Amino acid sequence: MEAWSAPERNTQIAACFAALGFPCRIEKQIDAATGHTTASFFFRTHTAPGFPPATLSAIRQSYDSGDMERDTPHHPLLMGMRAMHNLNALMDWMKQGRQQRLVTTAQRQFTIYKPGDANVQESVMVDTGDIDACAALASIGVPVCSIDGYGNNHRFRISAMGIDLMGTHGTYNVDAAQLLKELRAGTLDEFDDDFMAGYNALKARRDLLGAVKSQRASVLIQKPGSMRRAYVMENATGTMMDKVKRHFKIA
Repeated sequence: MEAWSAPERNTQIAACFAALGFPCRIEKQIDAATGHTTASFFFRTHTAPGFPPATLSAIRQSYDSGDMERDTPHHPLLMGMRAMHNLNALMDWMKQGRQQRLVTTAQRQFTIYKPGDANVQESVMVDTGDIDACAALASIGVPVCSIDGYGNNHRFRISAMGIDLMGTHGTYNVDAAQLLKELRAGTLDEFDDDFMAGYNALKARRDLLGAVKSQRASVLIQKPGSMRRAYVMENATGTMMDKVKRHFKIA
């Protein structure tokens, strides 16, 4: 039986691992003393059939050491993490009203949001309600220029064509209108496209958060001043909770 990894508690990196095809299981715990909820993600050490073969240890070592950023900057994990950054920036804009400006990274290969005046609207714009697509597009040069709406009904106006970036074969820019059309049609390559790498990671994030929300948690009950602890399922009866607390002499 293949082993599981050590627990990963960073939802963003966990989502990227899941998008790469590493099978995942989730454990959710609630601290009875503080009420704080913690989710832990555990992964198989190899990707599942149907995904590009990879080992979790090699991926993690390459990412943590910086080798991945230096040697394979278009790696799907990095595209996923850039998309996560851009999603957080767009959420900040939506919730706090802090505009974000798309700027290029070193070597002008990618783009990320930084606080500042929004990019100026171009002559041709595209309107979409898909914030994940906007965050993934932002990694490859396509800015959101304005956000309208409220609650769960926000609309994003993006440039139809992205800003110039440096690719393997010289300068290029992304046709955002065409990418969104192909995304809706389901014709984009799942594994090799920079846009889809970021988009898949954001989808995996939503899936993981949904799974965490729907999963029953185990409640951590710890004896004060001691390492002794017990985990009781969230839906356990009050009688069971009381038995554990009496055993630990907790009022």
